Amino acid sequence: YFSFFREIHVCWLTGEGAVFTAKGGHGGVAGPKFCPGVPSGCTERPGAGFPGATVTESELAFPSHRVPEKLECWPRNPTGGLYGSCHESVILEETSRGWPGMCSGLQEVVVPSGETCESYCRNEVSCAVYQVVNDSSKSCFHSRLTGGSDCYMRVLRKPVRLLEAKRIMHGRVRVLADTTGFEILGLQRAFDENYFLNVTRDAVPACRSHCYSNIGCQWWQYSRAYGCFVEEPKHPVEWPMTQASWKSGTEFGATVIGGEYIQHLCPRLTSLHAALRGLEVRSEDAQQFAPGTTLQGRVVVHGLFYGRVASKQKT
Repeated sequence: YFSFFREIHVCWLTGEGAVFTAKGGHGGVAGPKFCPGVPSGCTERPGAGFPGATVTESELAFPSHRVPEKLECWPRNPTGGLYGSCHESVILEETSRGWPGMCSGLQEVVVPSGETCESYCRNEVSCAVYQVVNDSSKSCFHSRLTGGSDCYMRVLRKPVRLLEAKRIMHGRVRVLADTTGFEILGLQRAFDENYFLNVTRDAVPACRSHCYSNIGCQWWQYSRAYGCFVEEPKHPVEWPMTQASWKSGTEFGATVIGGEYIQHLCPRLTSLHAALRGLEVRSEDAQQFAPGTTLQGRVVVHGLFYGRVASKQKT
């Protein structure tokens, strides 16, 4: 591996035991000896030992010795520098198929000329859920970097009459790890355990869809005793993940019957599209899951990362 600092014209070389780190990496570019045709963070999964007791151990669990950052495999808007829309999207839940869609936490938006509430949501990558209200102006509401909350009943709020509502997944999802039987600290409750009678058939897929539709969510868990918990961008979980936040043997973990650590991606590159074949949840497959701010990220260019590499330290 190498690290190069252009301002001071210094190049560092290290062996196979190195790990990537952003600490002390300002102005540096780092990468492996041979850059892969497809960014390694978009295809690798962690091996045995993930998560580790330390950040270094978690990094070493990945073949390239680095934990992928959130949305590093998502295209950037070339003008604004933020995350752009994806050409692929799929409906996970909709009122026409029995989904109540009574989500709270959405914001009213003004639909641009030539757009509908749905098309505007599909073009806004931060929109996971939209609602069209049955009022005189057919008001449009969108979620913003959230999957909404309590979508199956409006809690302590006046019921809203909807004309339609849909949950949309942008791009694709790749599963990095199964968290069933463990407890991930820092997740927020999306809905409680009382919504569904058949939790395996209905509740677990609903919880999964909630996270899949929100590009800011990389972690979800369903507890038969406490309900659905997901990561919200306003309350991100530990990154890189370590055993400090991935707990085993807890009372909560014993009730978790479904959960995943996932990665959102949009395969615009032909090489990435081919490399991901069979490794991710395709848009057409996502239908089976339906029961009825700026995010931070290291810039990735085919295996190069802004940061530096550090030799593995013994503790």
